[in-house]
Order: sequence, then structure tokens, then C-alpha cells
Amino acid sequence: MPLVDPVTMRRRRRRLNEVPKEQSVEEDDSKTQSASVPGRRRGVSPIFLILLAVVAIAGLFRPVSVRLYNYYIRRTYFPQTLMRYFIETPVHDISMTVPVYYECADFQFPDLEEAVDIQFRGRLRRKEYIALSYGVRLQKGEIEKYNAGEYGNDTLFIKMLLSDQNAIYVDGARNYAELYYTLQSIESNDLPFFVTQLLADYCFKEELQHYSEDRFMKLLYNNDTHFNLMHSDFIENPRTRTLMSDPPVNITLKFTLLGAEQFSWDIQEAFQDELQPYARRLSGLFNFTYLFEREALSNEVISEKSIDDKFPVELMDLPGLAQYYMNSLNDDPNLVHLVFYPFALANGTIENKTVDSRQIYSASENTFLKIGNWGSIYFSHSPKENPAHFTAEKLKDCMWSFSETIMDFLDFPNDNMAPILRVEMFERVMVINYLTCYSNLLFVIDMWVKENITSYIDGSTIDTVIYTLELRSQVLTLLNEGNSYDSLIMCQKMVSILRQKLFELGLQGRTSDLFAQYVLEAAAQEV
Repeated sequence: MPLVDPVTMRRRRRRLNEVPKEQSVEEDDSKTQSASVPGRRRGVSPIFLILLAVVAIAGLFRPVSVRLYNYYIRRTYFPQTLMRYFIETPVHDISMTVPVYYECADFQFPDLEEAVDIQFRGRLRRKEYIALSYGVRLQKGEIEKYNAGEYGNDTLFIKMLLSDQNAIYVDGARNYAELYYTLQSIESNDLPFFVTQLLADYCFKEELQHYSEDRFMKLLYNNDTHFNLMHSDFIENPRTRTLMSDPPVNITLKFTLLGAEQFSWDIQEAFQDELQPYARRLSGLFNFTYLFEREALSNEVISEKSIDDKFPVELMDLPGLAQYYMNSLNDDPNLVHLVFYPFALANGTIENKTVDSRQIYSASENTFLKIGNWGSIYFSHSPKENPAHFTAEKLKDCMWSFSETIMDFLDFPNDNMAPILRVEMFERVMVINYLTCYSNLLFVIDMWVKENITSYIDGSTIDTVIYTLELRSQVLTLLNEGNSYDSLIMCQKMVSILRQKLFELGLQGRTSDLFAQYVLEAAAQEV
């Protein structure tokens, strides 16, 4: 007999399935309450505890970990010997080579090139004390090839001529010079000395002065055990400081023909032929704006007391000239006045005029007068074919004179040399300024790497410094090859990239403070 009959089994199953709602709710509530009870023991992973401990320790000792990491980076990528080399000797590894061609038809001197190189470099070491290596690559040439333009328009050519006396002539309109020598100078072996004198005292004198050790200012720090260098151009010339930090500099060139009621000129055509190539080449440094004007003579009377002392009082009575100058005194300081004044406007009153013992009028040629940083005045005879109109061809000499004014205004070296050579000299000088500026930017990076204990040095900073050092190496190669233009472009790129990185790191203020300190130190030394 079964212990439980089937009917009873079915009834019990039904009762188990028909649990009262109150009971089920209580059981659910108890489950819910038990899940929210604090302090209830649950299983914890050991890995989680280890990670938690590592995070806590890293947070507690973060400055130590940053220092250790940055120390490793500094030792690996910014070794002090290397950084100090680029910071304290920014130009000592610079080697400039300038090509020079010569012709000596009377005699053959097989060792002249080597003798001049030795003499020239020795002169720069003993007398000029320049801080870098500067040499000329003297090569034989032919005057016919020079005249045909086979040596390019940017290479100095020297023609050596036997004479009864030693003399030197430099053509400021062309990249051309003549050296006259005697038989006695050959016997005494003085010809290399004369060539060196021509190059160092006439052709490249003012450029070489920029490389003198005295032109680099030291800024001592770290108990005077270390120093930075900055070129005096940066300290003394606000325009150079702008070129280092925010090129190009805005310059306005204003070409004015006085006597518009009588004369006309093809100034824009002349400008495009003679001056625009230089302006294009310098566009990375200067943003030129051009104004071409014709202005009628003014009848306004100007007294000597109402004009400054830069304008020559001897020219006060020339029609319209003093009035034009007076009206321009409030112009922008970065505006260069280039005035064309036909002799015919003066009605003969100019013929006996002299300024600083120089005759303003010449019966056979045009004349030129520079007035400080204001600009210049070109006095011209009227053309014979059409006395009232100056063609572009007739304005060629005027354009050369105006180019001299512009380059003087922009502080280009050597006003006795051809414009293209002056441009190249200025480019080389600017390269040296950029290299010293770059060394100071490296100094800011170096100090930040040493002092930084709050953040890890990221890879992009390392890559930027290494890349700019590679660009610097290319600058050195280009300079040694005589390529001043490309070396300047490369320098600007190098400095711009490093400046951008300093900006990203929030260090641009340090750079400004450092450069301001140079200016203050220079002012203190003058006092």
C-alpha cells in the first residue's frame, strides 16, 4: 500500500504552487534588503588590490617618478655636454665660404689662391677676431665670361692689372673690383696681402664686423659658471628683434616724382626691372608695400625754424622740396621716401648748391643726396629725346641709387658694394642672429627639462629638438657652400618650429623674459 495516495500528492503539489502573495513579497523584500546591507562580506580579487596599491604609491611619490623619468630623458636625449655646446658656442662650428673670381692677364701666379686663403684667414684671426670661420674661395676666371654673366650676378669679380702704383677700385653698381699692382709688389710677394686688403677692408669689411667676438654679449648665470650668447644686433636694433620673433617686418617704399605738372615717368616698369627681384628675395624678412606718386610743386613757404636739422638748409629755396619734406615728417617711421627731382624744376638756382662740401648740380651727370633714415633725393637731367618724360631705361641709375637708400635704411652691410652682394651679406648676418637666437631657445628648453618635476617630458618635445638640430646641420652645410638664401630660409624654419614648441609648453613668457634681460644688461653696461 502506498504511503501517500495519488490524490493527496496532487493536493500537496497544488498547495506548494499556490504560495500566498504575502509570503512571496516578504521573501523578495528580504532578498532585496540582504543585498543592500553594508559590510556584507563579498569576494575581492587580489589583482584589484595590487593595482589599487600601485596607484596609491604612484600618487604619493609622483614627483619622484617624474624626476626619474625626466632624468632618464635628459641623460639620453639632452646630454649636458651637447646642450652646453649649442648654447654657449652657437657659431663656433660655422664655416662660411664666399666665391670670388679673378683674372690676372699679365702674370700667372699658380699659388695665389692658396696664399690669399692663408693670408685672409690669418688676418681675420689676428686682427678682426671673428668668432667663426670665414673664407673666400678664390678662383681663376675671365673678364669676358664675367661680362657675359657666366659667373652669375652674385659673385665678386676682381681684375688684376699691372700698373706703376698700387691701387684699389670698387664698382658700387656692379659686383666688380680692380686691383692695380706694381712689379715691386710681385718681387716682395705683396700681392696676396693686397688681395686680402681689398677683401677685408673694402669688399666685406662691415659684414666681418658683425662676426667679431665683441659683437656677442654674454649673459652669465648659475653662479657665473655658465652663460648664453646673443648678438648685439638683437640688443641694439628693434627691427632685428622683430625679425627674430615675428617676421616679416612691414616696410613702405614711396617713390615720388616732384613736378607732376611738368614731368612723367615709367617708375613701375623701372621698379619691376631693377628692384623687384631684391624685394622678392627678401620677402621672408620684409613685407614691402609700394607707393608710386607724382606730386605737383607746392608754393608754401617754409622757414628754417619750422623744419628739423636733417634737411639741408642749403636746399630750402629749391621749389617744392622743403615743402614736401615738411609734409612727410609725420609719416610712418618704416616708410622710406625716394624722391625724384629734375634739375629743371630749380630754374638754375641749384647750380651752385653744395651740401657737406658736395656739389648738388653736375653738368655731366645726375646726383644723389641721402637724408638720414628719411630717405633720399635723386637729382636728374631731363632726357634729350623727350625732356618731359623719363623712361624706365633712363631711370636705371636712379633705381640703383634708390636701392642703396633702401638697403642703408634696412642696415645692410657695405654701402660701397653692389646691391646683390649686400643682400647676401645681410642674409649671412641674419643667419648668425638666428643661430644665436636658436641657442637661447634651446636654453629655455634645457632649463625646463631640468626644473620640470610636475609633468613627464613627452616624445614630441624630444622629436622637435632633434629635428631642429638636424635643420641646423643643414644650415651649416648651405653656408659652407655659399648658399646664403637657403641657409636663411632653413634658419627661419628651425627657429619657428622651436618657438611653436615653447608656446605649446607654455614657455613663451620665459623666452620673452630672457631676451628682455639681454637688453637690460646692455643698458646697464652703457651706464
